[in-house]
Amino acid sequence: MFRSITNKLAFLTTVMVSSLLLLSMLFMTLYFETYYENVKRKALWENLVEFSEVTPRSPESFIGDITDYEAKNSARLFIYTRSGDLMYMSSKGGNVDENSIYILRSFFNDIALNEAVKDELYGTSGISREYVEETRGIKYFLSAVPVSVLAIDDSIAISISSMIPIRESAETIKQFFIYLFIGGLIVTAMISVVVSKMVTKPLRKLAKDASKLASLSFVERDTSKRSDEIGDLDRCLTSLSSNLQLALEDLKSKNLLLEEDLNRKDMLEDQRKNFIRDISHELKTPLALIQGYAEGILDGVVIDDSKEYLGIILDESRNMEALIRDMLELSYTESEAFSLNIMRFDLSKLITETESAFKGIRQDLTIESWIYPEVEIEADKEKMTIVLRNILKNALTYTGTNGKVAISLTDDESVMGPILKVTNSPAFISEEDLQNIWVQFFKKDKSRQRVKGSSGLGLSIVRNILDKHGFEYGIRNVTTLDGTKGIEFTVKFL
Repeated sequence: MFRSITNKLAFLTTVMVSSLLLLSMLFMTLYFETYYENVKRKALWENLVEFSEVTPRSPESFIGDITDYEAKNSARLFIYTRSGDLMYMSSKGGNVDENSIYILRSFFNDIALNEAVKDELYGTSGISREYVEETRGIKYFLSAVPVSVLAIDDSIAISISSMIPIRESAETIKQFFIYLFIGGLIVTAMISVVVSKMVTKPLRKLAKDASKLASLSFVERDTSKRSDEIGDLDRCLTSLSSNLQLALEDLKSKNLLLEEDLNRKDMLEDQRKNFIRDISHELKTPLALIQGYAEGILDGVVIDDSKEYLGIILDESRNMEALIRDMLELSYTESEAFSLNIMRFDLSKLITETESAFKGIRQDLTIESWIYPEVEIEADKEKMTIVLRNILKNALTYTGTNGKVAISLTDDESVMGPILKVTNSPAFISEEDLQNIWVQFFKKDKSRQRVKGSSGLGLSIVRNILDKHGFEYGIRNVTTLDGTKGIEFTVKFL
């Protein structure tokens, strides 16, 4: 039952209000009569003193004032001489009850027998006494003050009031308060339930929204228009939802970047391992040849063919030199120190010069070119020379017997600028190999035989240089006009 804040709030409110009503009832039962008597005595005394201060007055005025006093205070008022003779009473007549006569006699007996009482009466502003009627135990309150009638303080004004009306009023109020307590308890319980539901309804909504936030469900919320603390909490929850959604989206994007970095790290680690393996393989073969032929010469195995052995050793040394040069070039293009010396130069002329350097390398190949004249670009001329040489070398190396290499350079500045295409045929690369063509030491020849004389680093160097320039490039399988399958390398100098 008390797990619900609605029930808790209703219960606590009912208990608090009920406790307040109960305390009020206890006060009425135990102290109200005494409190009422004290208030009545004080009022009677103050009104009697005020009556005694009004002088001089005619007999008619005296009687009228006495009647007004009695009506106002629900008490009897008598004017006596100092000797105890009655001078004035109200216009109601002489109907004086026996208890009042008894009290008046007792009062005058106290004055006659006790000089201290007399001194207190005439020496100060007056006295107050409480008398109890012995037969029925009724309490009476008497107040007496000196009053001037014919001379200063020649008379005594005595007010007598019964406490019976006070007791009856107190008893009536006590009985009424019991019903008031029961009715108040019922009304309080009903109001507490209604109010608690009104208060907890928005709290239940906030709890529901908070539960959605806990499950990372960031749906749009209608912000409360309330201006109280619940409204402030609702707006804070809305702001929290928005901030958490942004933070989660940012975290997801960073996780994706982190995952990409980890994948890239794994890829680089694999490339590093492959690089070490490949470079070991590439160096192992020429070193073994050099070592074998050198030992043959030293051991005198060959005498007449020593020049041939030395020629093989020289060729392998040159291959190792070329490999090391390519490795240094690749390492440089991948380092932060790699920079470009941008200048404007004639690309058509550079392609023609590079093409001429490769003519005659393979007698069985035909090199055809369609070079658009005077095509100028802004790039690093030295680095672009390396790119062109590696592309042509790769095309010549991986073209079949009696094949053809076609070189074309077009220029359409209104569309996309100069485009270089180098196509060699017959040649073919599988789609899987096309994805790895830019990887270091990748060779189409899986057995890694050295019949082609390629280090496998040329296209990696080309990729780094073109990426640094920001040029677009690509390689694909094509079919030439004569129906032969070939490989086309494209560079867009945009």
